[in-house]
Amino acid sequence: MGNTLINAFRKYLYTFDDFGNPFYYEHQEKFEVLEHILNNTAVVLNELNIKPNKKTDVYKAMRLFCKIAFPDCANVNYIFQKTAKCYQPDILIPSLKCAIEYKYAVSESELNDTIDQILTDVEGYSNNPSYRIFYAVFYATKPFCSKERFDIVWKEKHFPNNWK
Repeated sequence: MGNTLINAFRKYLYTFDDFGNPFYYEHQEKFEVLEHILNNTAVVLNELNIKPNKKTDVYKAMRLFCKIAFPDCANVNYIFQKTAKCYQPDILIPSLKCAIEYKYAVSESELNDTIDQILTDVEGYSNNPSYRIFYAVFYATKPFCSKERFDIVWKEKHFPNNWK
């Protein structure tokens, strides 16, 4: 995949929605750092000896790590305004045009509910010129759902490609 010719083709193909998000691939190394941070949420909380009881306990600790890696993350308050409701993501990184939404679940049924909440967020965050890439991070208190099963559920919900 590191072939120069393939990378040249990607540069032009990514301008079409069916081939991915060009902004993501232009900043791929930064997104890899972000994804590494997000994928290690449980490890970070464990190392900090944080035993979260709610969603805010999780994302407040993780926001600190995002601020360290992406300084423009600090002190950002942004609301996605819709007619009937306002949506405020847990973490924003303006330089990556990225919003992060954390969810907290103590059971598999609650996890399913939080996935549906993200579907609502998809609508709330849509058509925003400033933010184009979105992450949903699910923190489960116990391993009641495998990554493979979660991926199947996620795929069945037909999330847009700009949601990871």
